[in-house]
Amino acid sequence: EKTPRFKMSDYFNTMEAEYTRLIGVVMQKLNKVNGAANENHDAVFEEMKRELNDCEQCIKQMEIEVNPLPVNQRRGIQLKVREYKQSYEDIKRSLREVEEKVSLQKQRDNLFGKAAEKDTDGGSKFLQADSLLASQNRRLEEGKKTAYESLGVAVNINTNLKGQSDTMRRNINRLDDVNEELSWSNKLVDQMNRRIRQNKILMW
Repeated sequence: EKTPRFKMSDYFNTMEAEYTRLIGVVMQKLNKVNGAANENHDAVFEEMKRELNDCEQCIKQMEIEVNPLPVNQRRGIQLKVREYKQSYEDIKRSLREVEEKVSLQKQRDNLFGKAAEKDTDGGSKFLQADSLLASQNRRLEEGKKTAYESLGVAVNINTNLKGQSDTMRRNINRLDDVNEELSWSNKLVDQMNRRIRQNKILMW
């Protein structure tokens, strides 16, 4: 007599079918988004997250259905459910990675403008990004040139000021010498005047 084949509940089979459908939908969307990381996929990401949440609920319901079964009957089913759970975790991790990739691409586009344009052959070109970088380099070179010119003017002014300061110091020194000579001359004139007055007195 053949051993009757074990059959899971209809609810388990429904959850299994729903999990398989949802995981397939998420994988298709994930592959599509990964191939076009420079486009806006915010709405698609939200859809995939909701669908993955539904997948997780399906797995939990399958686990609940399996737990009451006898050990000899649930062993193989538990293995299948664990495989479903592992696939769910792998796809969830892939979704995070693709979302980070798209986020980085969006940040680059916001920084440089839309860097890639589609040409007639469907390829990508980065003319806008190159033009922006070239413009920034030109501004940088102009800024450096202006800074060097300003530095040269400052050096010339400093040199001229130093020369004028030296000239003023020399003139001041000359004035001091003249003042000393005038003082000596005044003393000499005073002495001569005193001698003249003394001579006049003696003559009287």
